[in-house]
Amino acid sequence: MILAYFHPFLAPKKNTIAEKYIPIFAFLCAKSRKPMGQFFLLMIHLAPILIRLQALIFPLAWPTTVATGLMHDSIPKRGLTQLYYAKRGIITAEMEYVTIRENQNRSLPQAQCITPEFVRDEIARGRAIIPANINHVELEPMIIGRYFLTKVNANIGNSPVTSNIEQEVEKLIWAIRWGADTVMDLSTGKHIHTTRDYIIRNSPVPIGTVPIYQTLEKVGGVAEDLSWEIFRDTLVEQAEQGIDYFTIHAGVLLRYIALTAQRVTGIVSRGGAIMAKWCLSHHKENFLYTHFTEICAIMRCYDVSFSLGDGLRPGSIADANDAAQFAELKTLGELTQVAWQHDVQVMIEGPGHVPMHLLKENMDRQLEQCFEAPFYTLGPLATDIAPGYDHITSAIGAAIMGWYGVALLCYVTPKEHLGLPNKEDVKHGMLGNATTGVKNILLKGGHFADKTFSHDYWSNGVESFWLANRRYPPHNYRGTGCVLSAAITASLALGYDMKDAIVIAKMVISQSIRLADLIDNHSALLTPAGWPENESDLPYLTQDPMHQLPDKFPSCGSLGLYPVVDTIVWLQKLLPLGVKTIQLRIKNKEGPALEHEIQDSIHLAKHYGAKLFINDYWELAIRHNAYGIHLGQEDLNTTDVNIIRQAGLRLGVSTHCYYEVARAHALNPSYLACGPIFATTSKIMPFAPQGISQLKRWRRTLHYPLVAIGGIDMTTIQPVLAANVDGMAMISAITQAHDPIATTKTLLNMISTYDTHPC
Repeated sequence: MILAYFHPFLAPKKNTIAEKYIPIFAFLCAKSRKPMGQFFLLMIHLAPILIRLQALIFPLAWPTTVATGLMHDSIPKRGLTQLYYAKRGIITAEMEYVTIRENQNRSLPQAQCITPEFVRDEIARGRAIIPANINHVELEPMIIGRYFLTKVNANIGNSPVTSNIEQEVEKLIWAIRWGADTVMDLSTGKHIHTTRDYIIRNSPVPIGTVPIYQTLEKVGGVAEDLSWEIFRDTLVEQAEQGIDYFTIHAGVLLRYIALTAQRVTGIVSRGGAIMAKWCLSHHKENFLYTHFTEICAIMRCYDVSFSLGDGLRPGSIADANDAAQFAELKTLGELTQVAWQHDVQVMIEGPGHVPMHLLKENMDRQLEQCFEAPFYTLGPLATDIAPGYDHITSAIGAAIMGWYGVALLCYVTPKEHLGLPNKEDVKHGMLGNATTGVKNILLKGGHFADKTFSHDYWSNGVESFWLANRRYPPHNYRGTGCVLSAAITASLALGYDMKDAIVIAKMVISQSIRLADLIDNHSALLTPAGWPENESDLPYLTQDPMHQLPDKFPSCGSLGLYPVVDTIVWLQKLLPLGVKTIQLRIKNKEGPALEHEIQDSIHLAKHYGAKLFINDYWELAIRHNAYGIHLGQEDLNTTDVNIIRQAGLRLGVSTHCYYEVARAHALNPSYLACGPIFATTSKIMPFAPQGISQLKRWRRTLHYPLVAIGGIDMTTIQPVLAANVDGMAMISAITQAHDPIATTKTLLNMISTYDTHPC
């Protein structure tokens, strides 16, 4: 009878471990005045012995009792999991604890801090998990979810040929010191149970395992001899020890295995390969899939979380995003809902080898098919050709996936594909994932089979963009990496920010390749040629890869004096004076009043034969057939430029730096406005004045009609005219002049005189 209290399936009226043990522990604590945690710890160490005693005392009852207790119809109707409480609106101590931890690692105003209510709601929706086995009493709870800090996992574990318990505990400790948020014990050698016990007892972070590994060892490494019963006992054994999450390869279905036949690298997941071999040898469905509800019952009793394994993940970028991978992902989504019905927390494991342009599809599909359950990816590795440096290639994929919203990243060590990691490999793997995600990353090279453009990708974990340059003949250009890094460094030293430095460096590389000296038919030596000032070297900067140039917007010709005004009243004053280009920038009207003013202004400009550009309100400009539209950089984020192009209107774009010029270049606009040339009081600008020298450089570099803007008035117009620009935009020089009419006439005369008799 006493033994019944020490196993969840031998007490007929008790549904979970806690329900059986808490009354006993509460009584012992009250009598001895000892912390309850000490009795939990004692129970955990005694549990393996007691289980063995149970097997001796009840040799026949053990398997039948367990099997009966796990059948779908007899699954306990109650649970004590974090998901169980969250669904019922209860905030647990673990939820409060992870709230404090999340806020400690953020620099946010009080109003934007994470709250326990938010944590509870994210868990209830299945978008976050707190992996916290009730038997892991040393645990300091943490949360994994897309709307929380991205976490990093470290893998450790022994093998039949190397490592021991002391080394594994040392790797655990150092992985945590170097920033691991969770650790997986992937031991496959001797003393797996004891090794795992030492790891759990020394770990304040969640510990995960792949139970099929130990199950395979129990049958002598013969996958065909695996059975549900052996796996079930292993699951209970590990849950009793305190494992916080299990990788379960329940999505490797018999019918999916054939989809891997044409792969370059087949099935590379060890767990996936084990289950595939079992399925094929027995020609039966995966027993992890057919017994999934029983697995849920076990995991709910201990509040162990699922990490649904991607057993059919691609082992090379050639196999990325194929039918097998996505078929399994869909099944994992179905299993996620089953687990949620049983109040078991779930995260989804993702791929390892994926080229960077396919990463977003992985994130999008996982969110859709797995209902926003947390995504846990191995890297991914962006290339297959860097053994010994996979901690770097995986960090590249990890940074991009972190930006897309992955919840947990698994580190990759330099020993990936080569051997088992030691302590130093664990360090490099952890630091690669923990630090690279907050650095600037530039992936260079031809990542598409595109004969027109060579593509590069930049990300800093918050922002990202693609750069496309014209592809040159496929020679072996020597020194591109050195020249690129030197150009970035030099640009930063000159005071340009990182995005500008990347664009300038790409111009330098393009110029050097364009002017390269051929060594022979296959090789060429780069030819540096000073600061790049050729539009053909300017990259096209986009949010998605560009494979063809967009159609050019209609030409607007010379623009001359270009007043920027905020009401139709100014049009009525300036157009009769002979102003032929003007911009209407309305900031204080909306609704019908706004539309009427834009409509009347368009009619008035047409009456005088003037080129009227409407600032920002592109849909109203199209509706009333304006001459053109002017957009600022922030407006490009919310404007469908293709609709403007299809409507036949002209487009002008404001730019202030190389990054913005490259972004506008990808639109092929009617003109570019560059500024501020001088200090201006019209609006607060985050950019320093560019000056006449930079204006002249823009003129030498760009073939677009160029409009100078910012601080231009009668005292500064002459050097601007000398820069040979196509238009001079003025705001306060006219609208705040003592006599705007006289000032406008003078400016028109100065421009006309310069056009006739340039200096």
